[in-house]
Amino acid sequence: MAAAVSVTACGGQGSTGETVTVQRSEDFVGMPNPFTDNATLEEAEEYAGFSIQVPDQISGVSATAFRNLGQEMLEVIYYNGEQEVARIRKSHENADNSGNYVGYPEIKNEKIGGLDVSLKEKDGKVVLAIWSDGAYSYSISLDEQGVSLEEMTALVKAVK
Repeated sequence: MAAAVSVTACGGQGSTGETVTVQRSEDFVGMPNPFTDNATLEEAEEYAGFSIQVPDQISGVSATAFRNLGQEMLEVIYYNGEQEVARIRKSHENADNSGNYVGYPEIKNEKIGGLDVSLKEKDGKVVLAIWSDGAYSYSISLDEQGVSLEEMTALVKAVK
């Protein structure tokens, strides 16, 4: 909620009689979204300066959101209506780029396609995979339903 404050100086120079809008700090909702939304994957890749290979579909759902974070990260999101099904990220940083910091009860490290992949599970289903190929870091975040180890292995192998 913004408050309007009337500022009027009595007899001094510079008196404007203007109404100034002041916004209280508690009215701010947070930082603006640093990602740029793009119409296509190709457009996101062009802005990022590198490419990403992703599956056409995950759990029967096609990718619908293509974003870049400057020239640091590409992000592809799969939505089923309003429900996010999967999010894939590729970035230059050599660290966990998933943005998912939930303390999952089950964590496994697997060798998939010659890469060391950290897999996080919930209720026996894999919901997060994180890995690096030395040049880029990758992550696949899934909704809480997750997938089997075999399904996540296929997804990791499909992302480049």
